[in-house]
Amino acid sequence: MSTAPLPTIEAMTAFVRRNLALLVVLTLLGGVLGWVVAAARPDRYVASATVLLPIPPQRENRPAPEPETLDTLARLAWSQPVVAAVADATELDEPDVPDRIAVSAVPLSRLLVVRFTGDSAAQARLGAQTTARELIRERREVFSDGGSIAQAAQRPDGPVRANVEVFVVSGALLGLLLATGVATAREGLSRRPERVLRRENDRQAAAGDPLLWTGG
Repeated sequence: MSTAPLPTIEAMTAFVRRNLALLVVLTLLGGVLGWVVAAARPDRYVASATVLLPIPPQRENRPAPEPETLDTLARLAWSQPVVAAVADATELDEPDVPDRIAVSAVPLSRLLVVRFTGDSAAQARLGAQTTARELIRERREVFSDGGSIAQAAQRPDGPVRANVEVFVVSGALLGLLLATGVATAREGLSRRPERVLRRENDRQAAAGDPLLWTGG
């Protein structure tokens, strides 16, 4: 089974020279489009609250509770009662709330950091504080002590803006890939008649017929 030879440096250089205008224009357009997308993204604000989780007490004549993990605690933060309370406090639709909640643990501690992304600084603070409070309330359903808020959520100083450089570079790369594909397809179509004639010549040469085209 034969495989197509890899393009040489000379062939790639010639390809770039032949299609330089197309490659440059689409790459620049992609970068500009990435900048426009980044600029059009709305500002978002992130606030966080810290929850202290006490060690669950051992109760006599009752089975020990299952060990807590970050996954089980995170499920409490995204449980329906918590999401409903946060949606009511922030005046957001319930389906929009889970994607705005983030939970992480402080290593080697019983501290849990609850973050909330809001459309305003006030909404972000209220969302983080409500999530932390309701998470503690839900945990009390399992343990007598659900924990406490070690650090209340504060209003963020400013918005978390989109990384413009990432959008511009990504757009430019997409534009370059599109330009390469268009240039490759265009050159392939332009050479198709020549390839058809060469195959026909090869067939006729093998049969001893006169050639249709000699390339001269």
